[in-house]
Amino acid sequence: MRIITWNCCRRTYANARQALAPLCGDFVFLQEVGRPTNSDRATVWAGTNPKQGVLTAAVDARLALQSGKPSMTRHRPVAVSGSSRFLALNVWAQRSPSYVGDVNRTLTRFRRVLAGRLCVIAGDFNSEGPQRDDDKPHHTRLVGRLRDEFGVVSAYHQRYGVPHGQEAHPTYYHQRHLDDPRHIDFCFIPQPWASRIVRVEVVDGEPWSALSDHRPLLVDVEL
Repeated sequence: MRIITWNCCRRTYANARQALAPLCGDFVFLQEVGRPTNSDRATVWAGTNPKQGVLTAAVDARLALQSGKPSMTRHRPVAVSGSSRFLALNVWAQRSPSYVGDVNRTLTRFRRVLAGRLCVIAGDFNSEGPQRDDDKPHHTRLVGRLRDEFGVVSAYHQRYGVPHGQEAHPTYYHQRHLDDPRHIDFCFIPQPWASRIVRVEVVDGEPWSALSDHRPLLVDVEL
């Protein structure tokens, strides 16, 4: 299964889907995406602004999505069934009370739903690990919580064997400045899947640099 997460920078779903088509994703997490004009069983959108929300999409027809009642929140778990079964949580962290605090608040809200289940938690976390002489204890504690409470690990860090903060591939360029690269987008997968990772790639270059300040993160898992 190919999982892709991408902050598409205020694009419509149709536009984002067209851009991602060459990557052949089976399951997609989008952030900063407009609400689709037509709803279907293959997509779940959530948000407070119809032009900027999060969308979870099952591109593979063998996968089906089911979520709770629509709400005006950015985050809600989506049950995935079919050829694979897991819960998906699409993350687009906001500044209030802090980026890590926003994610922690979401995790606490859905702890009873997510804990003890196979989960994929992916998206734009807007936080990063320690870099250079910086200290990012809040991000480090968030990664530990995801592992200990929800049983998920970062696919990128499992594949490349590096700690958070030492990534060689940026997923974001602040205000599109290539001299300010950061790794703030993640795909956390169930620990049992870690040994089944086939490929992890941050897709860079054209046309992505023109489409968004974020780059798609692609994860292939053999299930």
